Formats: sequence, structure tokens, C-alpha cells
Amino acid sequence: ATCPADSTSPEGSDSLADCVCEAGFTGMNSACSACSPGTYKKVAGSTACSACPIHSNSPVASVLSAACTCNIGYALTDSGTCDGCNSGKYKAVAGSGPCVDCETGKYSAIVGAASCTECPFGSSSLEGGNALTACFCLQGYTGPPGESCISCEVGKYKQLTGSASCMLCPSHSSSTLAGRDEESDCVCNAGHTGTKSNACMACEAGKFKAMPGDAPCALCPAGTVSMAGSTDMNDCTAIPATTVPVLEMTLGLPMTVSEFTQDKQDGFRQAIAIVLDVDASKVRIVNIKSRSNSRRLLAESIEVVTEIDCDGDTSKVAAMKSKLTISKINLQLSKANLPEAEMVQAPTLQESSVTEQANASSAQNTTTNTTVPLIAGCVAGAVVLLCGLSVWILFRRKFSRRTCALAEKLVTIPRDVPPVLTADSSAAGSAVDVGTRSDASVTASRGSSA
Repeated sequence: ATCPADSTSPEGSDSLADCVCEAGFTGMNSACSACSPGTYKKVAGSTACSACPIHSNSPVASVLSAACTCNIGYALTDSGTCDGCNSGKYKAVAGSGPCVDCETGKYSAIVGAASCTECPFGSSSLEGGNALTACFCLQGYTGPPGESCISCEVGKYKQLTGSASCMLCPSHSSSTLAGRDEESDCVCNAGHTGTKSNACMACEAGKFKAMPGDAPCALCPAGTVSMAGSTDMNDCTAIPATTVPVLEMTLGLPMTVSEFTQDKQDGFRQAIAIVLDVDASKVRIVNIKSRSNSRRLLAESIEVVTEIDCDGDTSKVAAMKSKLTISKINLQLSKANLPEAEMVQAPTLQESSVTEQANASSAQNTTTNTTVPLIAGCVAGAVVLLCGLSVWILFRRKFSRRTCALAEKLVTIPRDVPPVLTADSSAAGSAVDVGTRSDASVTASRGSSA
């Protein structure tokens, strides 16, 4: 017969009583059961299973003490015992393996830890962190060691780890998000501009910047100005008019308005500037108008009204006037390949309305004097009168016709009178009508003479 399960007997046994429990099993009268986990039994027999060393364990029915291995959180020492992992270390699996350091960002404050604990929000630790206080605030966060860290507010940053306070961004700059960890995260505020390597400066007067960042300031629309550091285009307001003292004079030039091109105007301004030894930007042409020349009834010339900036210093006026002689002016005009001028109005001190953005380039209003169309009307009337007198005096058609023709040759009626651009347009228009009626009268007179 065979022994019951989990039991055995010596060779030659002849009785059930000879059956004893196998190694790893224990019991009496052949009723054997396996050694429970954490115990072992090296020999067959009815003796009890032996317990594994403290902090170790073994599988069920273990036979040898070697089957006892250290529990999780414990490691085998050189003396063969299982000791708990020190703080800052852990062991996640049972066996003979060693304890290992807690990973970065974790800590273990107890002995025999099977795992490490995560550091609070916004903080971290070095490897092997052995206490909550081993956790320190990350860059961009601040707070006491071992406590939850708070992110740096918008407008602040923190480059170092630890419990130090967050730093304010440089003047006129801010970070756009919380938890920034570099000064370079600070960008210039609206109304200021700069780069990461340069301090942020307020936008100059006349400019604005609506968004934070490193973009340059934008110019206000033409004719408007803003205060320094403006943050919106609506901050750009119309430039208020001011008055400044200027010297005003009028010179006559023997040319037409169309001949006085921009190049010649620039040369004219430069010539006056040289006479006064000032920059050409101080000389402005404010008006150009056609006029009749008294020497030649219908010869066309222009009057150029010019302003010279006194820089707000009226004490300079006398010295400037003494320089502005017609001989000195004509000398410089000839060097600029311009004809000689005549002084129509000597330099006088005036108050000129300008804006803060005024410069050497002033708007030029070109006008035509009403004298020419008025003279044309008068001349036409004189022709009609002369023809009529000839008819009554000579009593002969032939003589009358010759006299009218002769008068027409002597005085030619201008038919291409330019349009009137001044405020006296209505008067000029009347003058043109007179000329037209006079011309019609001449035609009628010729018909009657014929």
C-alpha cells in the first residue's frame, strides 16, 4: 500500500504508522498539510514548519529557508536579515533586491516604504528625497518648503528654484501668463516698446502701441498727435493750431505760375535760405499768384509770398531784415538759374498759424489776380469806342474799317484768360463777361461798317 498524500515512509515499511509528512508539509497520523506562507520545513516528519525570518516571506509548502525572501519595503542585509528601506528609499516588490532612491519629484519619510510620495503642486525634489521638506518650489512658483507652491502672478517671474519670492518684471513690461520663469518672458506693455535686450521705453509723442510685446510703436494718422506712452489710436487727436512769429515778404518773378515748377520753388527757397544763412526748412512759400506787369500791360509774371521762420525769437528780426536786400537775393537767384526778382513787399513781421507738425513743406495756394480779366474788358471796350468814333468822324466805311483793323492790331484782346482761383471769382467772372460782350460788340461794329 502507499502512504497518504503528502506523506512518505522509509524503505521496507510495513505499517501505515511508518508514513510521515514530507518536507514542506506537517501533520500527525499521515494527515499532512502544506507549510503556510512565511514558513518552511526542511525534513520529512511530523515536526512543525519553521517561520521565516522577520520581514520575509515564503511560498506555501516551502522546504528551505532560502525560500524566505524579504518583503516589499525591506532588503536583505549582509547578515542575512531583512531590514526596512531607509527614508528616501523604497522597494516595490518582494525578493532579495535592494532598496532604491525615490525618483525626482518624490520623497519617502518612513522606513520600509514600498513607494514614494509625490511632492506638492508646483514643487519638486532631488532623487532620494527623505522628507516633505525636501520638496522645493519650481521656477515660476513660490512658497515655503514642503507646502503647495503658488505660481508667480502675471507681471512677475522667478528664475530659481526654492522659496524665494517672485520678481517683478522690469519697468513698463509684464509677463502675459502666470508662472513665468525667465525675465525674457516679460514683454513691453501697451504704449511702450523695446526688445528683450533693451529696456522698454514709452512710445514717443505722435505714436501709439495698443498691444503688449516687442513690436514698434505706430505713427498717429496725419494731422494728429498723441501723448507719450499712448496705447490706442483714439489717443491721437487733431493737432492744435498755434501762431509763431515769421518774416513775410513778397517778390515778383518774370515767369508764369506753370513755369515756376517744384524744382524752381526749391531753388528759390534755397536761395533765400543762403542769404539768411539758415536751413531751407525755415523758408516757406505760402502763396503764388499771377499778376500783371506795369511795364508790359499783358505780360505775365508772378508774385511769390514767402515766410521765414524766426524760431520764435523776434530779436532776430532786425538782423534778418538787413540781410534781405534785393541785390543779395538776386545774386543767389542767379546762382540757382532763376531770373531776377523785384521786391513787391518788403519783409515785415507777421504772426503765422502753424501746427506742431509743420515743416518746410507748406501747402501752396496758387491764385490768379483779377487784374488781367478786368484789363481785358477795358481794352475791349476801348476798341468798340474807337471804332464807333471813326464811323461818325470819317463818314466813310472804308476809313472806319481800316481804323478798326488798326485798333485791333494795336491792342490784342486776350482770349485765353485763365480761370479765377481766388475768393474774388465773382468779380473776375464779371470781368470776363465784359470782355466777351465787348468782343461781340466789335464783331457787330465790323458788320455795320461793312
